[in-house]
Amino acid sequence: MGAGPADVRSALGRVVAQLPGGGEERPGQLQMAVEVATAIKDGRHLLVQAGTGTGKSLGYLLPVVLMGVRCVVATATKALQEQLVASDLPFLRRTLGIDFTWALLKGRSNYLCQAALADAVGGSAQGVLIEGPGLDRRQLDAVVEWEATTASGDRADLPFAVANPAWSSLSVSAAECPGAQRCDYGDVCFAEHARFRAAEADVVVVNTHLYAAHLASGGVVLPDHQVVVIDEAHALEDIAAATLGATITPSQVVQVARGVRSLFTGDHQTIAPLEAAGRGLAEVLARLAGQRVDPAYGDLAT
Repeated sequence: MGAGPADVRSALGRVVAQLPGGGEERPGQLQMAVEVATAIKDGRHLLVQAGTGTGKSLGYLLPVVLMGVRCVVATATKALQEQLVASDLPFLRRTLGIDFTWALLKGRSNYLCQAALADAVGGSAQGVLIEGPGLDRRQLDAVVEWEATTASGDRADLPFAVANPAWSSLSVSAAECPGAQRCDYGDVCFAEHARFRAAEADVVVVNTHLYAAHLASGGVVLPDHQVVVIDEAHALEDIAAATLGATITPSQVVQVARGVRSLFTGDHQTIAPLEAAGRGLAEVLARLAGQRVDPAYGDLAT
């Protein structure tokens, strides 16, 4: 798994020379690639800030491929995911001459669910009203035709647009899926096949939300990997907070108190503390607006 600075410099030189127009040496890109390789070798974290035009994608992908580690790359935007899978990774395999594989993995709701499609088709055949916003029988027929030919079942590969409410009737979330073993379509499930491809790949490209879900699940969503690269890391904090954290507002506490009041007598001992907690939380949050806080300390802890 070793690759010294000289190896990285030589490989990056070969890769850059094959870029359209011949490419040019970028000191920042070389420094980044060497630092990434060193961090992987030493088993430590690395934070890189690089400006536009540095060539960040090749700066981290090249040492990952060169060192032969299994890696997950998490990005915040679909545009970068597509760039990595359709352009950067194929380019590296051609120019480095290293036989490695990659896969794009998305959340389950991005893939067509054949069971949901069968339910929609069955409802249509029985005259059940299936039209929602953007979904009519003509479009349903088009989805059926596409399902018979698509290899991915990925919504992004649909040759026509489907509105979000319509797609939700043709897909399922991880929480809604009964699992491949208990589904009549488990053997041909697009989402499961995507997971199988990812499990065999050397580099897996995901969005940051899916990686956060992987962390929240205790590490069961994504295949085992040795290295993770968080690209567009400026978005990580908000995404991680939304996925790994819990949201509670003063109004929610008050609503719970009102619910309790409807179940018990007005003077029940549970009601007053709940209402006081809601008021207290509102007061504390008002003083902390705009600040970064640790809920284990200070007024929030009490």
